[in-house]
Amino acid sequence: VTTIEGTTITAGSDVSLTSTVKTAAAVTARLFGNLQAFGQGASSNNWGLAAAVSLTDTTSKVLLDAGSRITSGGNVAITSGGQVASGAKANTNIFTTGNAANAVSVNHDDTDVATLVHGDITAAGRFTETPTLIRSDQVNSEDNTISFEGRHSFEQGEAITYWNEGNGEDISGLAHGQAYIMHVEDDQTIKLSQGPALDVNALGANEGAIHSLSRLGTRTITQVDVDTDRITLENHGLLTGQQVIYRSNAEEDEGIGGLFAEIAYYVRVVDENTLELAGDLDQLATGLKVDIESAGISENTYELEFYEQEARVQKFAPNSLVDLDSSPKGIRYSRS
Repeated sequence: VTTIEGTTITAGSDVSLTSTVKTAAAVTARLFGNLQAFGQGASSNNWGLAAAVSLTDTTSKVLLDAGSRITSGGNVAITSGGQVASGAKANTNIFTTGNAANAVSVNHDDTDVATLVHGDITAAGRFTETPTLIRSDQVNSEDNTISFEGRHSFEQGEAITYWNEGNGEDISGLAHGQAYIMHVEDDQTIKLSQGPALDVNALGANEGAIHSLSRLGTRTITQVDVDTDRITLENHGLLTGQQVIYRSNAEEDEGIGGLFAEIAYYVRVVDENTLELAGDLDQLATGLKVDIESAGISENTYELEFYEQEARVQKFAPNSLVDLDSSPKGIRYSRS
């Protein structure tokens, strides 16, 4: 909530008062029953209940009280915005046999978005300098950049305001009257964000500790062979032992049979386009793999999500590094 009380604001340029709130909540409850080890029988008395509850409360308000005044040589924008993304999902699976399986999910959103102006606003309604115009063909949705034919005058980190003077819909990702932070790519290209760069330091980190950043990758499953339990992903680039998450936009009964959405699996590479999946590292080490029962429906999308990794191979020369006379036997090598 942004509140202006008993305040006078005088500016030669634009004035923007904004309250923006984003709320995200996702709850998933999943229960599996009668997952028996090899050789054990399933219980006919097994039952299951899964419950998921998601509750959100979002408030975004801007209040200009009766004792406040804004005088601007440009435009005055007072806006409130709220965005809520929430969901609850519950699944219960009783394999082989059982008494009952119940799943309950509840999702409730309370959202209050308001802009209240009781004070006085005087705006000249003009730009104090010529704005930088953007044509639709200058927006690159693939790398999220905006390019200009000539050199722009923007500076790294400065705050700017996006205006759509009634020319159709806003540029996707931007909102009329919303302030953004400038990121200069080069003298003709920019990117925009809704916040400044994060302040980071290493005060709490151990000296010599190794930290890393990993890109999150996704590969689309193009073919499933139920006879060999193998999955095709063109040029997947994955490594044996790499963990992946199976995701799909399909309904539960239209997914790839044998795979469960949002569950982690481990990769066994067959070739550059083909792989098998194991349920855990023990299955992977012993050669076991997930039994693919059905290939899904072509209209749906099936993907594997993963953190990108780089293959590293440690090489050594056995004739010089293997000491056959030592006890116990060992191999000496050093990392380069």
